[in-house]
Amino acid sequence: ILTRWQSNIGYSGQNIALLKFTTVLFLAAHWMACGFGLLGQLQDDNAGWPSKERQRWQDDLLPGSPSHSDYYITSIYWSMMTITSIGYGDIFPLNTHERVFTVLCMLTGGCIWAQLIGSATAIMTSLDHQTLNFQQKIDDINNVMEEQNVER
Repeated sequence: ILTRWQSNIGYSGQNIALLKFTTVLFLAAHWMACGFGLLGQLQDDNAGWPSKERQRWQDDLLPGSPSHSDYYITSIYWSMMTITSIGYGDIFPLNTHERVFTVLCMLTGGCIWAQLIGSATAIMTSLDHQTLNFQQKIDDINNVMEEQNVER
C-alpha cells in the first residue's frame, strides 16, 4: 500500500519511512497498553501477600469503578513512558506478573525507540542534498590539496 502511495501521490521515501516508524511506535504503545491494562484486570484481588494494601497497579490509581477508557488512557500513558524511557514512576508494577510484563515491554520498547531515533536521524541528515553535496566536494578538494601538498 505504501509503495503505491509513493508512486501515485509522490510521497518521498523519507516521508514513507517516518510514517512507518511512527505507526510502529503507536501500534507498540497500543499493544503494550492493552497488555498492561488487561494484566491488571485479570488478576485476583486477593492474590499476593496479604500484608500489602495494593495488589495491582490500578488499585490506587483508578479507585471505584473506572471505565474501560480510564484503564486504556492510564495504560497508554504508562506504555509511552516505558517506550520512550521517560518513566515518571507514578505507575509501576506491584507483583511478579506485572514486573515480568514490564521488563519485556522495556526491552521491546527500547529497541523500537532506538530504531525510531536512529532512522529519524539518518533521514533528517539526508534531507538537505545540496548541503551534503557541497560538503562532499569541499572534502574532496581538501583531500586532493593534501595529496598534492598544496599550501592553503
